[in-house]
Amino acid sequence: MKRRNSTGRYSGLKNSGNRVPQIFVTASRLRDGAFVISGDDYHHLVRVRRVRKNDIIKLRSQEGMLFTARVVDITGEELVAETVGEAPDGQTAGDRIGLELAACVLKGKKFDYVIQKSTEIGVDRIVPVVSERTVPDLSEKAAARLRRWEKIALEAAKQCMRDSVPDIREIIAFDEYLAGARGGVKILAHPGAEITFSEFAAAAEKDRNVSVLVGPEGGFSDAEIGRALSLGWSPVSFGFTSLRAETASLVIPSLIIYEWSRQ
Repeated sequence: MKRRNSTGRYSGLKNSGNRVPQIFVTASRLRDGAFVISGDDYHHLVRVRRVRKNDIIKLRSQEGMLFTARVVDITGEELVAETVGEAPDGQTAGDRIGLELAACVLKGKKFDYVIQKSTEIGVDRIVPVVSERTVPDLSEKAAARLRRWEKIALEAAKQCMRDSVPDIREIIAFDEYLAGARGGVKILAHPGAEITFSEFAAAAEKDRNVSVLVGPEGGFSDAEIGRALSLGWSPVSFGFTSLRAETASLVIPSLIIYEWSRQ
């Protein structure tokens, strides 16, 4: 039940479960045994979420550890919170799926959407790829573009209460990505593949490291598919329709997480 606080506002924060705001913190924010929060996180907590003194928030360390903390002071620019305990987390390290999404960069703001939603889904690493048929707008400076993508991922991770922020890599060429791809299960999303995802998932070794490579609006060329196959990628089709690139970048990781979590 929500209760009216001294300011006249109704607040459900004290016993709101997963709705309690989560902030990612580093050791640099620790001051005299308490965490000092400023900048965008301060604005989100105080101006947007209307956090008040004595409210409980969640703090997530870079190592993924989750703490509950009580707000002890709020100034015009800073919020100070003291940790009151370690919060239980439902997932152990052994349960985790290391899911890498390598997706071809899309036109306009579509790739921003891919980053936001794949973060919410649970992707651990996002690699923007440029292939033969990629037609992105790369007029924005690389450093500024990467900072923007990292901010999108951070905000999405806060919103969905993730235990970590996905690693966003710089844009890489298709062949360079193939050459340096990590081990584990490697899935190439290809509408023309003979093997469906359900068939692939039923037969595949459920390695905890999974990489999925999704093409641009025009798909991969035959030559690109051939090079990927020669390096151990498995072409897999998904469903009866040809998904838009941004849709495939969300549906496919969701299916992988579901199937790999069933074992």
